[in-house]
Amino acid sequence: MGLLTRAILNHPDKVAPFLLHERSHRKPAQADAIYRYDLLREKANLENPQIFQICKYKNNFSAEYGQSERGGHFNDKNEVTHMALDAATLELTARELKTVLADAKIAKLFEPTRDELVITLRTRTDTYALLLSARSGSARVCLTEETFENPETPPSFCMLMRKHLTGGKLLDVHMEPGDRIVYFDFQCTNEMGDLVRNTLCAELMGRYSNLVLVQNGKIIDALKRVDFEDSDVRQLLPGLPYTIPPKPARPDFLQVSAASIVAAACERDLPVADALNKTVAGVGPVVCREAAWRAFDGEHLLANELDDAQKRKLMAAIDELKELHDQGGCPCSVTAPDGKPVEVTFFRP
Repeated sequence: MGLLTRAILNHPDKVAPFLLHERSHRKPAQADAIYRYDLLREKANLENPQIFQICKYKNNFSAEYGQSERGGHFNDKNEVTHMALDAATLELTARELKTVLADAKIAKLFEPTRDELVITLRTRTDTYALLLSARSGSARVCLTEETFENPETPPSFCMLMRKHLTGGKLLDVHMEPGDRIVYFDFQCTNEMGDLVRNTLCAELMGRYSNLVLVQNGKIIDALKRVDFEDSDVRQLLPGLPYTIPPKPARPDFLQVSAASIVAAACERDLPVADALNKTVAGVGPVVCREAAWRAFDGEHLLANELDDAQKRKLMAAIDELKELHDQGGCPCSVTAPDGKPVEVTFFRP
């Protein structure tokens, strides 16, 4: 259950499975820190290596490693204060949540803060707390071990969620291709006793992050309602059809061929990493920098000046990253000397 499939230990030659769990004990009103892998948690040695515990990202490589021969591209932008959770990484999160929470039923539901929802889910063997956060600075979905202080009077959105979701069985967890939207499909019983399919949509898009409950394509309600005054492009109001946000014109990194990506990037008079970043969607700048680094070992080249041999190297690097993603990824985070996270992604540099 978690963000990716493996946590890298302090020893480069050893890799161990973990479930992505939040273990911080911050006050509910405080913004959550970015994920850290907790390599010391009690459940580190799991009987089933295919099941991964969700834990907070902890730095497995220092910033000094980030400046080393193979990881130098990681520290290009030390001013970063929030690590972006891109669609490629989020897809791996959804994939693991689907495996861990298969056929789980909703036992409880709370809204500890105005931007967060915590759902207690029970499987045949375990009980999990699923956190869905629509905070602009740390929007995410993950399992959590935190203890929350819940308000004495549940907010109206929480009451609505309880009405439509309590007792529901999780049918599926899936992603909007190339976008940071995770869908949780539940089989629920309505007031008439009929079985209905309700979908909780977690839109994790920075300041526009939101949680939306949908049934038969119609919006039941949204955590943050968007009316016609807020947006003339997309509204999120009860009774309206649910539509996804407009997608960028750029193709999805994971869906198009490496040859197509390189051909489009090489039309730009930009450094290779920047050209890739402006050409594809679904991945963050760190993935584009990694592709350029793997292809050219840190040499700074302009995309529109690459020769055929260099283009083939870049295509091979892109295919290598895609294959790693298909296999479940190998999560890595980099922090500054003061412990502040600066980068997180699904591969090890």
